[in-house]
Amino acid sequence: MKTTDKKKREVLSDKTQREQIDNESKPQSDLYGKVERTEKDTNVEIPTEESVEDLRDFSEINRR
Repeated sequence: MKTTDKKKREVLSDKTQREQIDNESKPQSDLYGKVERTEKDTNVEIPTEESVEDLRDFSEINRR
């Protein structure tokens, strides 16, 4: 195996690992503009009451 091929595989492996780690820390959804907190074990964002009301209003207006 050539040194360049080995290096390419190492770089690709490192990139894949970084992407997996980044994806684990991302929220599961991004529906709300303002977030009160994020659940640590599930990574789910808990929205503020104002964000929930804004989304509900938006949905009602655009449902027509």
